[in-house]
Amino acid sequence: MDGRKRTVQIKFRVTEAERDLILEKMKLVPTRNMAAYLRKIAIDGYIIQIDHADIKAMTAEIQKIGVNVNQIARRVNATGNAYQEDIEEIIPRGHRGNKGGACGDMAVTKIKPIKSTLSKALDYIENPDKTDGKMLVSSFGCSYETADIEFEYTLSQALQKGNNLAFHLIQSFEPGEVDYQKAHEIGKQLADAVTKGQHEYVLTTHIDKGHVHNHIIFCAVNFVDHHKYNSNKRSYYGIRNMSDKLCRENGLSVVVPGKGSKGKSYAEYQAEKTGTS
Repeated sequence: MDGRKRTVQIKFRVTEAERDLILEKMKLVPTRNMAAYLRKIAIDGYIIQIDHADIKAMTAEIQKIGVNVNQIARRVNATGNAYQEDIEEIIPRGHRGNKGGACGDMAVTKIKPIKSTLSKALDYIENPDKTDGKMLVSSFGCSYETADIEFEYTLSQALQKGNNLAFHLIQSFEPGEVDYQKAHEIGKQLADAVTKGQHEYVLTTHIDKGHVHNHIIFCAVNFVDHHKYNSNKRSYYGIRNMSDKLCRENGLSVVVPGKGSKGKSYAEYQAEKTGTS
């Protein structure tokens, strides 16, 4: 006993299951001496520790992509289109790929509520310097000269509370692509589709800038059952889809590849699709 080289004793405890596993592994080597086996493993063996940080990071990115794809799919199912604005809203800037990319833009549409100064907003869109001496001003359900008063009467009949007096819809066209009368006609078709014959509105076409654009101000309350117009993402995309449809029917821009690029007319777009361009 005194002549032993190994004088330090190490003890540790294991469970029955762990002991059985050690015995199983011992069968793979030519020894039945557990002390010798454990000493050999402890001194000459090694533990492989795998760094999963990159895999975890990649998994997280894939999950984010999956969430983005699901959101885009829901948006397309709800509206029938995915616009560049949708992509920018859904996908954070740091997770986007190539800038631009074809998207279903045609005439650009925007809508915002009017909560005060309705008469000033109407005066602005009816400015004779912008509307060819008011030749490009029209209205529905009211007279454009007294629209603010007529809107106020309809608002007084509202069944719901709210701060919105009206909504201001803007429809802009590709520069040089549409004449004034055609733009005004398309604006009227859009206004009729949005208001469904139930809201007073004033439509004007501005021609004083580099691009022709329509202004539509319609009463926030309809004059049929006096319910308020519900403006949300779904209704906005409905407006976009309707504007796009009208542009298709009139041969206006269909595809805007990205900022600084020229759009294609619907005829050019169709020709490319069928291989006849």
